[in-house]
Amino acid sequence: MEVGTIRALGIYSISMLSKSAALAVRARGRFFSQAIAENMSQSLPAVPPLTTLTLSAQAGFRLKQIRERFGLTLRQVEEGSLEIADAERSSEYVVSTARLNQIENDGSLPSIYKFYSLAVITG
Repeated sequence: MEVGTIRALGIYSISMLSKSAALAVRARGRFFSQAIAENMSQSLPAVPPLTTLTLSAQAGFRLKQIRERFGLTLRQVEEGSLEIADAERSSEYVVSTARLNQIENDGSLPSIYKFYSLAVITG
């Protein structure tokens, strides 16, 4: 197993990627780093105050902002998670469009596997 580190939403890190997952991450990383470079000049709107939203709802709101900033659709995120699930040989890494919608809009918490996929896709 190859060791690598993925930054998730600029805060958390996840280590110990399999070699196939690391290759998938590198390939996806090239695509997303171009999208990031093109969109970095735009600033994100402020997150509503904590009194308005729960912490998980704030995280979902921020995830949605990042996804939209990169110009990714719900379907593209799902497709990326399918590639990761294939590389890891586990369906637990799949983030369906419905599940991503729940995470972004309802403050639902993803499993560690889905969180990993989201971290890899959003960089």
